[in-house]
Amino acid sequence: MQVVKLEPQEFLDTARTWLDQHLIDANVLETRATAQIRFKRNNDYYVILEDQTVVGVFTVWTDTNGLFIPKLSDPVVDTMRAFCDEHLKIQTIEGPVGCVDRYCQGKETEVVMLVSVYVLDQLIEKTGPGSLIDATDLALEDNLVQTSLDWTAAFANELNMPFTPDRESQHRGLVRGAIAIYSVNNKLVSTASISGGGQVGRIGCVYTPPQERGNGYASHTVSLLCKAKLEKFKHIMLFADEMNPVSNKIYQNIGFKKVDSNKKVKIQ
Repeated sequence: MQVVKLEPQEFLDTARTWLDQHLIDANVLETRATAQIRFKRNNDYYVILEDQTVVGVFTVWTDTNGLFIPKLSDPVVDTMRAFCDEHLKIQTIEGPVGCVDRYCQGKETEVVMLVSVYVLDQLIEKTGPGSLIDATDLALEDNLVQTSLDWTAAFANELNMPFTPDRESQHRGLVRGAIAIYSVNNKLVSTASISGGGQVGRIGCVYTPPQERGNGYASHTVSLLCKAKLEKFKHIMLFADEMNPVSNKIYQNIGFKKVDSNKKVKIQ
């Protein structure tokens, strides 16, 4: 097998058949590669070839030396590990539990997070006292943009994730409907986002300020966002921290079904 590093567009073109056959597993890679083409982000993308056929893919977040992998066969994982050990200084790895465990055999590791992978089976609509804000004509300087930035930063902080504020990017997300804000009686109470570079949309950044929690606002926000995007995406998926029973229950009650478990570990 051969490991080849590609530019984002070449990666998407070369791996298209493989990506289309692994819509859920490869969603993160496809979404990030598509975003990198548009917004000039800096991650590295690789394909693993056998007889000139793509048999696996992976990416490295260059700012953290973090490896992200979809579900791969054992021989492909072994090939990837040999390549990474020789050429890259990987500090974290995230992906399906079995693949991560195989990659980390013999390495000293620390579990950072266990994540449930959910796919929307059949949307169970949730009615509530509020509605999503129509941000189609939102101005860049509007306070709603700053509120959205603040909530995204708070969400990232709760998960110990890096976040670099980008007001223009946040504004684009709100205008395109990729970032939803839920309002009750003209008061902003919850947010959720959706991203997707192909047939799969991925829910992310589901956040309700602490003082507004316990009212079902997150359920209403995600339910309405999914309803608005059902025609655009063939599948809608999300990741949920397995140690957070509240969020897992929210997604299950909306109609999401668990299809896999992912694991993120730090390599000592």
